[in-house]
Amino acid sequence: MSENEKLKTRIYQIRIEGLLEDHWSEWLAGMAITYEHKKITVLTGILYDQPALHGVLNKIQDMGLVLISVSRFEIEG
Repeated sequence: MSENEKLKTRIYQIRIEGLLEDHWSEWLAGMAITYEHKKITVLTGILYDQPALHGVLNKIQDMGLVLISVSRFEIEG
């Protein structure tokens, strides 16, 4: 990993169908839970590497939830 890559913070937004209660946040890597259109849950948080992302996605799959999208945003810092 280059020095430039180490300085980037990666924030992920994961959208899923349905509404998750707030208590799931801790189990899903501490991601913040918000809602869109009363039918979509949006998980937002920092995931430091690909294994962390896959861990959250695997938990979503294990819960039988429908994945809508995954977006990554990078912040220099």
